[in-house]
Amino acid sequence: MIANGGDELQKNMQKLYDNQQLLYKKLDDASKKIEVLSISGKKRDMINDPIVLDTKRLNPVANYGIGFTPYFIPLSLWVGALILFFIVDIYDRNGYKDISNASIVIGKLASLSILGIFQSIVSGFVLIEALKLPVNNLFYYYAINALMSVVFVFIIGFFVMLLGMAGKFLAVVLLMLQLTSSGGVFPMELEPKFFNVLNPYFPMTYGTQALREAISGSNYTLIINDLLILAGFGILFMLLSILLSEKVGDTNKIDEKLSL
Repeated sequence: MIANGGDELQKNMQKLYDNQQLLYKKLDDASKKIEVLSISGKKRDMINDPIVLDTKRLNPVANYGIGFTPYFIPLSLWVGALILFFIVDIYDRNGYKDISNASIVIGKLASLSILGIFQSIVSGFVLIEALKLPVNNLFYYYAINALMSVVFVFIIGFFVMLLGMAGKFLAVVLLMLQLTSSGGVFPMELEPKFFNVLNPYFPMTYGTQALREAISGSNYTLIINDLLILAGFGILFMLLSILLSEKVGDTNKIDEKLSL
């Protein structure tokens, strides 16, 4: 029984060897026929690599610093707007005895907005001229910076009007939340769910997105959409400041407690 199995195995091994020799001969014949046909180098490349990928970069960013610029500009403008409220006291009524709280607050917010626009122009100019920041669209670049600065002034001014010194602290907290939820460092898909929930409700989200397109992109429809949303934030907080200003006394009660 074992001897018969050994003989059969030997026969099968011989068949396998014969088939290998036949395959070798066929491949050799095919190789010689290809040489006779004189296939050109281009045809051989096409056979070897039938698919050729044409790589084209869309909106390339030259380096890490340029990629972070749309993130740091809103940060600097928010801090700049906050510093303005440490300089100007919006509760000071000296010389405004017959003027309503709403007129005083709006007048001072308008004055601070002008200063905010000025600082946005200066900082934007320094980035371009001193640090050689390449910008695809200068008009939108300066327009976004100016609008963001005004919106930040109105938002911070609203909380300072209502809460005084506590409002300035709240502005710092809002800045921290925006830095983590604006999508300036990592795509929002990589952020925790908490920050994804906050993302649509902060102005810095739209400022960062618009600046990214103005500096390195070309989606002007997205820029206009972001500008409209930023303007909406500004109008909302301006109206809230007008509506609630008459309910705020000459000095804030929280500031009075903090000064004790």
